[in-house]
Amino acid sequence: MRTPEFLWAQRADEIYLTIDVPNVAKDATVKLTDDGKVYFKGVGGPQDDTHEYVLDIELLKPIKAETSKCNIGARSVQFRIQKAESGPYWERL
Repeated sequence: MRTPEFLWAQRADEIYLTIDVPNVAKDATVKLTDDGKVYFKGVGGPQDDTHEYVLDIELLKPIKAETSKCNIGARSVQFRIQKAESGPYWERL
């Protein structure tokens, strides 16, 4: 298992998280919980060199898991995570 590279950005009410793994299989496991846990497990990478990737992180503050969204694309996995409370920017994830 490998840990994928990921990037994040934010607005007052949302977190944008991108996991940089190309060609992720559509049966990847994605879980978000209201207490701020983000879990991703999937197989991806260049077509001739795929690996299993796992990302398991806990965010700084709670989120709204039910209204958050995830999209598994050809080049990355993208999350649009709703913060539980809109307000000041988080200093870290």
